Amino acid sequence: MRIIQIVVFIILIVALFTKMKPVNEKIVSEEVLNKIYDSEKAWNSGSLEDYMQVYEHSDSLRFAGNDTYTLGWQTALDRYRKSYPDKNSMGNLSFSELHVNVIGKDAALVFGRWTLDRETDHPTGLFTLLFRKTKEGWKIMHDHSSGNPTVKNADTANS
Repeated sequence: MRIIQIVVFIILIVALFTKMKPVNEKIVSEEVLNKIYDSEKAWNSGSLEDYMQVYEHSDSLRFAGNDTYTLGWQTALDRYRKSYPDKNSMGNLSFSELHVNVIGKDAALVFGRWTLDRETDHPTGLFTLLFRKTKEGWKIMHDHSSGNPTVKNADTANS
């Protein structure tokens, strides 16, 4: 009986240490940043559907900002289509000030700045994204963005 207890104890210890592999924060950060850059490229190509591929395709996806929030992937896509009906209104998207905080092997929090360069204005703002690693890869589960959509070009803002 004592031998069985020792064997079970050893199996539990091995299982515990196997599950406690250290998280390689550099790899997680690179994978998450690659997803963000892929979404930036998709936006700049004019494809909202491709841009939305970085988001979890579920009804629990949460977008928050400007004192409101919405739930659901399709709801988010529909909102983007309404706000950005064509490539001209989409402008050129760039992300900056990116900081990835690795929470675990399957979770990361990303902070950054978004900026749209358009002919008539240059709106900008901040965002926080919660990424989770799913069967389909890294996906955004929660997006909290803020900004000033009416920031004008510096040349015209003072006139």
